[in-house]
Amino acid sequence: MQSAKNALELDSRAFVRIVLGLTLSIAASSGLYSFQSPPAAPPVRGAIHGHVLQSKSGEPVKKVLVILRHGQESGTGALTDATGAFRFDDLEPGPYSLATERNGFVPDPESERMVVNVKPGPDESEVTLKLIRAGAISGHVLDSDGEPITGASVQVAPVNQKKGGVSSFSAITNSAITNDRGEYRAFNIPPGKYRIAVSYEPGFQQREVRMQRPRTQSGSAPEETYTLTYYPAALDSKLAQTIDVEAGADLLGYDIQILRAKGVTVRGAVGAAGGAPAGAIVWVTLSPIRRAIGLRSYDKVIQDSSGVFELTQVLSGTYVLAATAPFGDKRFSAHQVVDVGSADLDGIQLTLAPPQTISGVIVLPAGRKMPPGLFAALLPRESSGEGSGGLSQPGSDGVFQIRDVAPGDYDVALGSTGPGDDLYVSAIQAGDDDALASGVHVGLQPAGRLKVTLKANGGTVQASVKDSVGKLLPDCHVRLVPDAPRRGQMALYGECKTDASGACGLAGMAPGSYRAFAFAEERQIDFRDPAATTDFEDLGKAVNVVDGERQDIELIPVPEDK
Repeated sequence: MQSAKNALELDSRAFVRIVLGLTLSIAASSGLYSFQSPPAAPPVRGAIHGHVLQSKSGEPVKKVLVILRHGQESGTGALTDATGAFRFDDLEPGPYSLATERNGFVPDPESERMVVNVKPGPDESEVTLKLIRAGAISGHVLDSDGEPITGASVQVAPVNQKKGGVSSFSAITNSAITNDRGEYRAFNIPPGKYRIAVSYEPGFQQREVRMQRPRTQSGSAPEETYTLTYYPAALDSKLAQTIDVEAGADLLGYDIQILRAKGVTVRGAVGAAGGAPAGAIVWVTLSPIRRAIGLRSYDKVIQDSSGVFELTQVLSGTYVLAATAPFGDKRFSAHQVVDVGSADLDGIQLTLAPPQTISGVIVLPAGRKMPPGLFAALLPRESSGEGSGGLSQPGSDGVFQIRDVAPGDYDVALGSTGPGDDLYVSAIQAGDDDALASGVHVGLQPAGRLKVTLKANGGTVQASVKDSVGKLLPDCHVRLVPDAPRRGQMALYGECKTDASGACGLAGMAPGSYRAFAFAEERQIDFRDPAATTDFEDLGKAVNVVDGERQDIELIPVPEDK
C-alpha cells in the first residue's frame, strides 16, 4: 500500500517519528530486548573526507554546508574550513549521498551527483565536490506612468517551464519582492536562460476603495487591473525577452513596466443551512483552481445580515468561490467552481453548511489483519486546496471516522506509515456511488458511508533512477501514475524516493496501465490536470502492473526545464 499524495508526506513522516519514539520508549522500559545471548561485536566503521572546490578555478570554497545522507535519513551536516575541507567519521558501511548548500554558489550542473560507498576499515573515502558561482538579476518594477511599485512579486524562471499555456514556476524558480523604490534583486540563479515575470496584488485598503465605487444604471464597465507581465512589457510569454545568466553574473537594469488588463465583477449572496444563525461574519474568497502565477486570489468580508458580496477587477480564468463563517464551535462553509470571462457574473448563490463526520470501513481479504500504520484520507479534488479533508487510522475491525470535513468534493485514498505490503484498493463505495471513480461529495445532505475494499497479491514496481550516462541517482522522487481513464483515482497512485543506491520500490499496486516519472527535486504536480503534464508526459515510462508480479524499471529524471 503506497501513499497517494505529496501533501500527506509531512503527516506520515511525523507519525513515523512518533511511533518510533513510543516503540523505543516502551522497549526500554519493559526490557523487551533484555536477553542472555552475548552482544554482537560492533561493526567496523568507516569515514568520508573531501574538499569543495570551484569548478573553473579549483579554488577552495569555505563555509559550505555539506549534507551526508544514508538511506532515507534526514542527513548530517558539516561545514567546510578555509581550505574547503570537510570530514565525516564513525559511519556505518554502505552507500551515502552528498549534497551542498552555500549562498552565492550552486552545484556544477555538469558534475555528477555524488554517491559514496563507505567501506569498513581504515581506508577512508575521499571525494571532491564542485560548485559554481550563482548569478543575480536586478532592476525596477514600474507602472504605466513610470512610478515605482512596492510589493510586486518578481519570478525568474527557466525558459520552456510552461504547463498548458499558463506559466508555472517550480522549486527551482528564484523570486524577489520589490522595495519602496520598486527595486528587486533575484539571486542564487544557476547559469542558464531565463524569463522574468512580475505580478502585483494591490493592498487590502486599495481593493476596498475600488469595490465601493458606485455603478451606473447600465452596470459597471470592466475596470483595468494589474496582470502578469513578462520582461520588458509583454502579456504573452512568447513575446518575452529571454536572459542568459552566466556563472557569477550580476545583471543590472532589467526594468519591467507592469501592464493592466480588463477585469470584471463577480456578485452574489451567501445564505445558511443546517440551522445556522444569520448575521455572522462571513469570509468570501475567489481562488484560482490551478496554482499558477498571474491569477491572484480575491476576498471580501461580509459583516451584515444581507450576505451580499461583490468582488471587482477579476481577471478571466477558472476559480473556486468559497465562503466560510464561524458558528459556535463549528465552521460553516460552501464553495463552487466558477468560470470568469469577459462579462460580469451576477446572482451567484452560496449556501453555508456545517462540517460532517465521514464514516467508513476497510474490508480486508479473508484471513488478513489490518496492516500497521494504515490510514484513510480525504483529499480535496480542486488543486486550489479548498476543503478541509482529513486523515483517520482505522481500528482492527477496519472502521474509521474523519471528523469536521467541510463541504466540498474529495478523493478517497489510503496511505501507510508502515512497511509496504501486497494489498491494493480494488473498489470504494459511498452508499451506492462509485467513489473510486467519482469521489465523495460533502454538502447539505449527509454523505453515504464509505466502503473501501482491498485485494491481496498486488504488483510490485522496483525503480532505479540514472542520469544520461548511467550513474545511479539518490534522492529522486518516483511517481507511478495510472493512465486514463483512471488518472483521477488517487487511491491508485504510487510514490517513493530513491535511496543512496538510486533505487526504491512500490508494493501493493493495483493491476493496470501506468506511467512512471522520476524527478530530481520534489514537485507539486496535479497529474489529474492534462495541462500540468503537457511538457513531459511523453518522457514517462509505460508500466503494465500485473497481479503478483514484480517489474524492474529504469528511469531518467524529467529535465528541470520541463
